[in-house]
Amino acid sequence: MAYRFFILQALGFVFISSPLYAQISKYDTNYVKENYNKLCVTLLVDQSDYDLTVSSRLNDNLNLMYNASDPAAFGIGIDYKWLTFSYTTSAGQNQNFSLSDMIVQGFSFGITSNKYWARAFYRTQQGLDFSLDDERLTAKRDDINNHILHTNFNYIFNHKKYSHNATLWQIDQQLKSAGTFTLGLASAVYKTVADSSLIPSEKQPEFGASAAIKESLTVNHSITFGYLHTFVVKKRAFAHISFIPGFGLRTTQGELNNGDKLNRKYEIGSYYELRFALGYNSKNFYTGINVVTYGFSEGRYDALIEHNYSTFRLFLGVRIPLRLKIPLEKLFKE
Repeated sequence: MAYRFFILQALGFVFISSPLYAQISKYDTNYVKENYNKLCVTLLVDQSDYDLTVSSRLNDNLNLMYNASDPAAFGIGIDYKWLTFSYTTSAGQNQNFSLSDMIVQGFSFGITSNKYWARAFYRTQQGLDFSLDDERLTAKRDDINNHILHTNFNYIFNHKKYSHNATLWQIDQQLKSAGTFTLGLASAVYKTVADSSLIPSEKQPEFGASAAIKESLTVNHSITFGYLHTFVVKKRAFAHISFIPGFGLRTTQGELNNGDKLNRKYEIGSYYELRFALGYNSKNFYTGINVVTYGFSEGRYDALIEHNYSTFRLFLGVRIPLRLKIPLEKLFKE
């Protein structure tokens, strides 16, 4: 069920976003330098953290937290003209420091322009640690498989003076400080599968029967509105901050430990994206850090489940002059 939905989300992302790039405006060259005909090759080191918290509505002091302080994942990013791609993996590392033998993989894909940006990333993980805060109990659950898919499409209001490409992908260079409001659409899909209930059997009475979830697919579609700002020092050093909250509809499907099906449709849901970045961006070289946090909550009859996912990324890259014609290029550039 999860994979079919992930594929549909990805196809919708491409088909909805691509036609909207037909009209592209030029940057104010005093504020942004475009590097359209340079290939950006980036080495990536990601440190991710995922928290799934189940809070009992029958006992206000009882919280069950599943946590994945992942091993560092290494990968590469390739960005050219209006296309971006990255892949990271933690496979092959010594993971003895973790209670669970976690394996994390992730990839992202983006379509960019002056006025718009669209991005999708997918992450999968096998194994989570959990703790009960009232007893300081910590244990491992290697049977839990977690999938995360985020897609977003955003319109940039101040698209003459502000480049999101310069902050998120380093395709451009922001020469002067600038900010912008943004309006967009965001989807968050979280799929969690376990061999048995997320709630330990001895604690089940304190959470309630309908909190005994062993499989869950939650989809959150939101309209978002936020603000982004990049501060620039001497045309090369930069600091970025952005906050993009949203509200929309959420649906949940799943299965309880006793075999009963869970199906909740069209509930009000919230969403947010918070991002910080620091870096150095010169003519042919760039480096820096990028920290982003995503989150949303979902209600249950007997419990409240909160998802929080954050990534700390260290990047180091170079730009290589390269002139190639690629399909649909006229749609993305005047």
